[in-house]
Amino acid sequence: MIRQLRSTFSEGFLKFLKNLATFSILFGIAKIFSIIIQVSAGRILGSYEYGKFSYVLSLSSIFLTFISFGIHTTIVKYVSENERKDDVFLTIIYKTIPITLFLSIIILFFSEEISKILKIGEKYIFASMFFAILLYTQATFRSLFMGYYKYKTIGILEILFLVSALIFFIILLKYSGSTVYSILFAYIFAYLLYITLAFKYFFSIIKKPKILPEISKNILNFSFFAYITNISAVWFGNIERVLLQRYFNLSTVGVFQAYYYSTITLVQLINTIFVTVYLPEISKRDRKSVATKINEVSKRIPVIFPAFSLISLAVVYAYGYGIDIKLLLIFLAASFLLFYFALYNPFLVSLKDIGIRYNFILNITSSLAEIISNIILVPIYGIYGAAISILISNVVKVFMSYYFSMKIVKYF
Repeated sequence: MIRQLRSTFSEGFLKFLKNLATFSILFGIAKIFSIIIQVSAGRILGSYEYGKFSYVLSLSSIFLTFISFGIHTTIVKYVSENERKDDVFLTIIYKTIPITLFLSIIILFFSEEISKILKIGEKYIFASMFFAILLYTQATFRSLFMGYYKYKTIGILEILFLVSALIFFIILLKYSGSTVYSILFAYIFAYLLYITLAFKYFFSIIKKPKILPEISKNILNFSFFAYITNISAVWFGNIERVLLQRYFNLSTVGVFQAYYYSTITLVQLINTIFVTVYLPEISKRDRKSVATKINEVSKRIPVIFPAFSLISLAVVYAYGYGIDIKLLLIFLAASFLLFYFALYNPFLVSLKDIGIRYNFILNITSSLAEIISNIILVPIYGIYGAAISILISNVVKVFMSYYFSMKIVKYF
């Protein structure tokens, strides 16, 4: 597969890959620490307490998407493509923060109603909202550094964040015991450390920014579009946890998280590095030649399935929840499809406005497929229904990414 990529992108690709080698290594190290802390938390806390943690993270991801108004996608796009990066960043913050505050107040105001709908204690709503604010701040800095092409900074901060979370978790286990509070507060302290260091670095690179009224309207229009797209995509992997808790219990959520994380973590590692290198390059290339090479590369993806399966099996085993072969196979199939999605979806997005519109349709359709299948299957089949719903959603994603991208370049 690497040879195919080398022949596709030639010296340009190799130069870009070399520039991002440090980021790739750092991100890989960060992912190792992520696996250690997730598996350790799951094994030490047990499925019920780990399920609480997983539920809070899922709910905070949903809240984050609701309150962020597409700011993070907007920062990456506008800051990266403008020379007046400081001014652009300040303008984005100035125009979107009031909306974020308003949306946050709405969630807090209706916290009691939300808790009744989800059949969960109101304390989970407040905890998830607090985490959403921390995630919002962290993601804002990460997006800014991406806009400045500070990949090394992103990688180092990610490692420091996860290492500190692991250290805090070990310390807190002695004081709060094997409860969800040990991992929750460990992450809170780690987020605060990340934000503090990011703030310090932020003020070292930014210089007397000014608001740019001339781009305000474009920023709001793009943010709204990104907002709708993000809302349609946030349900992936999160709606399952919400419904499993509603119809079953938090222990089921914990087991779901163990299988989900075990099978998707390697995909996320490879995809993040791959897409970071891949998307900027294909935007400059001839569409049909790239389409041809992509299809050639896709034929080689099944070669990595055995290694992918063994690594996923090892992580699931490390959780100590036992091995359910049927459930594992469903998750393996669902997650493995994302390798194809990472190949075709960036190509679709790179096809300018028409590709972005089709990607919006893709997100809406796959999200609806996931939500509807979850509503139908989870009450009947429980965790198996949740896994099948993810599989259905990923099939839709891969098929539509392939079909739309090939249709646009008239490959058929």
